[in-house]
Amino acid sequence: MKETEPGKRPLRSKIVAILLFLIGIPSIAAALLTLLPRVTVVISDPVDPNDPFSSSVTVTNTGYIPIQAVTPNFGIHEINGANRVSPNDESHVGEPYLSSPHPTMWGVHDLGLDDRFTFALNDAFSFPKPNFGDADIAIILTYQIPILHWQREKVFPFVTKKQTNGNFYWYPEPQRN
Repeated sequence: MKETEPGKRPLRSKIVAILLFLIGIPSIAAALLTLLPRVTVVISDPVDPNDPFSSSVTVTNTGYIPIQAVTPNFGIHEINGANRVSPNDESHVGEPYLSSPHPTMWGVHDLGLDDRFTFALNDAFSFPKPNFGDADIAIILTYQIPILHWQREKVFPFVTKKQTNGNFYWYPEPQRN
């Protein structure tokens, strides 16, 4: 039997070590990414069909770690009356949302895994249907990651769309750059 020189590993074990390294690094990165905080915002259909702002907003922590000091704010990009001349005006695209002060009745919340809270959209703003044309708003969440105490902000844009029944409903929009 021929002995291998001390300190030299066979080619097969080197290949196995390289493969384990190449598979292990992405696996560790993927595992760490699951720990990133994730929140979702959903706006329900309006309770009063004559008032699109009678919808409720539900904020949910869908991540695996708790988040603290979740504070919802209301942002306005555009709210128009019924007599708007050009509903497809793109002149404001790319402009940020103007944030309003945090309504105190919405509160500040700590959310564990799958925890949620709900608040009424018309606590911040109301616009009756006879005068309503369309809207582009956002729910802006600020929250803190525990232990690290990182303050984060996430913007959830929504627009209204008029349906065949004559009522307006809220739909999520992609995030603006």
